[in-house]
Amino acid sequence: YIYSLVLLIFSVIVVMAALFTNQTAAAEFNIPAAGAFFVFWFLILWLAQIEGGQGALVGLQSVPSYEIANNHPISAKCTNLAHKGDNMERFIVGRQFLVVLIVFVMHMMGSASKGASVLGLPEAVTSLFLESGLALILVTIMLGQLTAQINAANCMMDFINNYFMLFS
Repeated sequence: YIYSLVLLIFSVIVVMAALFTNQTAAAEFNIPAAGAFFVFWFLILWLAQIEGGQGALVGLQSVPSYEIANNHPISAKCTNLAHKGDNMERFIVGRQFLVVLIVFVMHMMGSASKGASVLGLPEAVTSLFLESGLALILVTIMLGQLTAQINAANCMMDFINNYFMLFS
């Protein structure tokens, strides 16, 4: 756990350093660093919500909504909507297209420009983490996907008991 946490923190720092020194694709599109920062982190949160939300909605298919409604009223709304007719299949397909869009825009915000160099890191480290996109991949997977999926698997009703999931 320690190694992955250190790797995650390092990756976040490297990606944010590239973003705030205008060495990302966002800067090439004249997107201010602060704007790219907020878009990037909003998209990470949205990705986490739809990734975990899918697991929760699939896992709750066999649970009657009246059992959910007492303690988790928004979760009940989410499950009623998702489990009605063929909405679950529609959600899964639509979610996949949304994941592609989110990851594409995140890549646009956080991918390093050619020749980017941050924090005085050695060229080999910069090449491995920034130029290859490894740092951005680790941030996306660790924060936007895996953590949410694990949390949603353990606390399905709590995970989707919010209006952002109902919106998503």
